[in-house]
Amino acid sequence: MKKIYEFICKKEMLIAKGTLGILSLLVFAAAVGRSFYYPLNWAMDAATFLFAWTVFLGADAAMRLDRLFCIEVITGKLPQKRNSISN
Repeated sequence: MKKIYEFICKKEMLIAKGTLGILSLLVFAAAVGRSFYYPLNWAMDAATFLFAWTVFLGADAAMRLDRLFCIEVITGKLPQKRNSISN
């Protein structure tokens, strides 16, 4: 079961990287197309869709690898008893 989970996690990371790459190329192509007066009207809708999936898959991978970020400015002002970061 552990090997299946690792396989799924690797594929999930591959999909997240792929969607980020396609998203970048799509936005670049849309910008170039606009400058040559050939706009890709559908590109921003597709980019929004890919961005959402990239964020969700990336957040899942970050949580699994314990790589989530925290905002220490806010948590640093909490009392020591409630401040879980400094414990």
